[in-house]
Amino acid sequence: MPEPLHVAYLYSRYPVVSQTFCDSEMMALEALGVKVTIGSLNAPPDSFRHERLDRLKAKTLYPAPPEVMTAPDGVRPPFWQKMKALAADHEQRFGAETKPLTRAQNACYFAAQFQRLGVQHVHVHFANRATHTALFLREAGFTYSFTAHAQDFMVDLNNDPLLREMVSGAEFVIAVSDYSRELLAKTCPGSEGKIHRIYNGIALGDFERNTAPTGTGRPLQLVSVGRLIEFKGFHVLIDAIGKLKASGVLFDLKIVGDGPWRERLQVQIDSSGVGDCVTLCGVRSQDQVRALLADADAFVLACLVDEKGASDVLPTVITEAMAAGLPVVSTHVAGVPEMVAHGETGLLAEAGSVDAFAGALRALAAGSDAWRLQLGAAGSVKARAQFDQMTAASELKRRFAGVTSRVDPGREVRALVVMSECQVSPAGNAECAIYADTDGVDLLTARLGTATDESMRWAGSGMLQFFPDGVVLESLWRSRGHWREQLDEVRRDLGTSIDGEDFYLNARRAVWLADVLNKQPVPCLHAFRADVVLLVWLVRQLCDHPLRLSAVIEPQPPMRRSALKRLLKDFTMASVADERLATDLKAVDEIKLAAVSETRHRHIGPIKIRQPLPLEPFRAAVRQWVERILTTNS
Repeated sequence: MPEPLHVAYLYSRYPVVSQTFCDSEMMALEALGVKVTIGSLNAPPDSFRHERLDRLKAKTLYPAPPEVMTAPDGVRPPFWQKMKALAADHEQRFGAETKPLTRAQNACYFAAQFQRLGVQHVHVHFANRATHTALFLREAGFTYSFTAHAQDFMVDLNNDPLLREMVSGAEFVIAVSDYSRELLAKTCPGSEGKIHRIYNGIALGDFERNTAPTGTGRPLQLVSVGRLIEFKGFHVLIDAIGKLKASGVLFDLKIVGDGPWRERLQVQIDSSGVGDCVTLCGVRSQDQVRALLADADAFVLACLVDEKGASDVLPTVITEAMAAGLPVVSTHVAGVPEMVAHGETGLLAEAGSVDAFAGALRALAAGSDAWRLQLGAAGSVKARAQFDQMTAASELKRRFAGVTSRVDPGREVRALVVMSECQVSPAGNAECAIYADTDGVDLLTARLGTATDESMRWAGSGMLQFFPDGVVLESLWRSRGHWREQLDEVRRDLGTSIDGEDFYLNARRAVWLADVLNKQPVPCLHAFRADVVLLVWLVRQLCDHPLRLSAVIEPQPPMRRSALKRLLKDFTMASVADERLATDLKAVDEIKLAAVSETRHRHIGPIKIRQPLPLEPFRAAVRQWVERILTTNS
């Protein structure tokens, strides 16, 4: 049976609360049998996480510590020299402000990760930093494509020559609207044939059509959703509501979202006297947004072009509102008229005009329930005809399949070695080196520790992976209420044998790792030393598949022996170099760690010289140990 198509999605940051269309696209591709891996060049901006992400099977990769990302040339993979040369060329042609060396460093790290996982093609959303990084991935043999929106290449990138280079290097480019496609084609002459319009799709089944007529005697219920920034036009919307209230036309408006304009908008609401009918709701989950749409009479978004020339292009929230059967009131901006047909699926007003937007809202309120329902029904039909995510994903899959560059299915990971930090002792380095050189074994660490050339090479080649930034750990911790309750019960059961702070740090890492392993299982999880035994043990409590545990315990471990004795009873294998613990567990020091942990000295007259310990017997024992880890049945 052939391996499934494997595509990596590369983002500047992931996840981002406002970019739900990216999540929908990847989930639709997975439903079509495409394997997806996510690369995020930076940690997400905050710990908020939509609950729908639990349906995504993709593994998310985050960058390594800075010292790995900026590692010296000598410890980098062979393709680094080509990336470095390209960075110098880009700096000369496109300017130092495009940070080409940073793009090359990011590409070098993620290329190694993608290669080990068997990624065949890379796709990017937004023509910005991540797409620039994808240009460098070509030097490692990857093809790429990207989805351009409008603000990304019109304002954020602000570099037409670089945009043309990114379009030229891509296998194909997706524009999310006819408006965007025309802009791209105009800016990148000669590339028109590779630019294709595919609307951002949504999961139409997630949105129930609103068919309930407005109750008499209550104001119309309005919902608006978006980042609280200038080009969303919330300040215009609030002024329009105030103008209508003064003339006796009442609405109840809920604004969902957060952003830099929140304080300013709240001051505007308070000073305008519309606090009784306009509410800033903050960030809400997708389920909560769907509930608000189901209870609303109309969706409103007063988007405009801001001072920098940025604007919305094809807001997904409008598509979602149309799918929910709501009439939409918006503006003549960018691709919005491709969605909202004035007088057929909603109403459009002049962008930036309070009077024009107030007039559209007045017309909405003056109309009958039947008319508003008719607008909403027509919008629902249009959404289902043009914005179905499975249709969009099928077209993307077809294009991905036509340009894939790699055929290596990737490695099978049979054991994951977990460390608190890379070892710097001779024995620790020798042991790590054997794990790293064994096919089917990966290493995962919380910290790099004192970096060595060897550990930097492991990280640069993708063999050494890292726990993600704390914001990622906290995000999953908050979203896994049932796991938190389970781990709280475990904490009570363990009592005072485990320090509380240590427990909950390990618990957060365990939740993240269990989430990864439930999506991409490995047979064996190995605790490198005693300080990660609790973490490894907690992961097993949360995993939904059989998982063998093994461990190596050093002499005089930092964890209480009573706690280790309790936890290690659930381990399939344990090499124990601590005499007291070995006696209690009836275990042995299988890798001879105690022998190489001793300090030996040689005297030359009055001078005492530390005697290097012979490591070859130790290495031989570790090799036998690794073979047992990989072959022992549960």
